[in-house]
Amino acid sequence: MPGKEWCTALATALSLLLAACASQPPTRPHAASPGAPSMSSASGRSDTTKSKTLTGAIEDTYIMAPRQVGPYHLLSTHNYQQADTLNGRQVKPEVLGGVQLRYGYREHDQLGYADIYIYPLADGDADAVLGRGMQHFVDASHLFVKAGLYDHVDVGAVTPVHLDGIDWPGREVTLTLSRDGQTFRSRMLLFMHHLYFVKVRIDGKSTAGQSIDSFVQPLLTQVLPALQWVSVGTCGRDKRILTLKPGQPMPPDLNGGVSTDGWTIAMALPAHDTKASGDRLAKQLLAETALAAKRQQAGGCTAMDYAPPSGNADRAVLHLHYPADLFSSHTH
Repeated sequence: MPGKEWCTALATALSLLLAACASQPPTRPHAASPGAPSMSSASGRSDTTKSKTLTGAIEDTYIMAPRQVGPYHLLSTHNYQQADTLNGRQVKPEVLGGVQLRYGYREHDQLGYADIYIYPLADGDADAVLGRGMQHFVDASHLFVKAGLYDHVDVGAVTPVHLDGIDWPGREVTLTLSRDGQTFRSRMLLFMHHLYFVKVRIDGKSTAGQSIDSFVQPLLTQVLPALQWVSVGTCGRDKRILTLKPGQPMPPDLNGGVSTDGWTIAMALPAHDTKASGDRLAKQLLAETALAAKRQQAGGCTAMDYAPPSGNADRAVLHLHYPADLFSSHTH
């Protein structure tokens, strides 16, 4: 039977570990089912693919975008959860709208830019989720003609994305659009990363005479890895504390007593119940808790307390907040 000293240490450490994540989601949502395509010429996201659920609850997400990456600058940002004026039109807030980041050369009107959208989706099988997302985009592209934006739209084949240094699951498609006798190309890439869709749109008119292919590769291989975001919530993950009996070896996959993803912590019980052993156990668990928080954050979602960085001259920080009942109301 555990003694008083290490029980006290355990209670102290566990209170710190579990305080931020005591509540579990009512049910575990399935993978995302992106909503029906919508037209939104004001936002430029006429190919919007919205997910209705997330795997596990997310309360807040903080997106850190560097203001300069190599020769590319963060030219503008937009948070779709906030009412604002975008492209000359009033935009209503959308709780699942995510954010838009425009990266390019400082003189983007002459040298080109790319729009990057980050918005929530459910975790799930990459092929299935990306397949649905791309299909909704392809379906929505035909609305361009109905809306009178173009005379004709040809949709290319959907193919896997191959970008050096980017290991996110992704798909891409190229559209050829014609209007008033002129032909334009638009390339769209869709990725999954850290419980979010990352969509990139680059139109031929935005690359100032460069081919889209030659413009995409250098920009995205530098900008995408520089973007970071951390979500806070239950994250749809199960937290586990592994109790080790005195003398039992640490499992090899628990480096530092913590799993690689930060969701499992090992607790090595002392052989003797003394104040010294209780103090050592408490110190061990506090160190493991800090390491677990760091590793969860690196994975993009944490159930621990998180203090986001502030925006400054080097980075923009965009905050997305979700109502407490949003994801439970979307479970199925």
